[in-house]
Amino acid sequence: PELTGSLQYDKFSYDFPKVDIQITLTAYEGLKDFGRTRFEFNASLKREVLKDFNLTLKGYESYDSKPPTEGSLKNDFGMSFALGWTY
Repeated sequence: PELTGSLQYDKFSYDFPKVDIQITLTAYEGLKDFGRTRFEFNASLKREVLKDFNLTLKGYESYDSKPPTEGSLKNDFGMSFALGWTY
């Protein structure tokens, strides 16, 4: 069992330039495994740069204060970048 809390921010704009922003932070506190705390962070930004062409940047971060495997890293993170066309 875990105690969970989450915060989320969303922003959308459908006029030029179109913008789509999504940010989420979720926290998990272990009730059975006291002292184990986990966080999940996700962010996405998509913006139209020319009509129907957009840039997208996404990132995530995961943290676990007591990973289940001994010696594992406590953090994991990544980012991606994309060019897109909408028709």
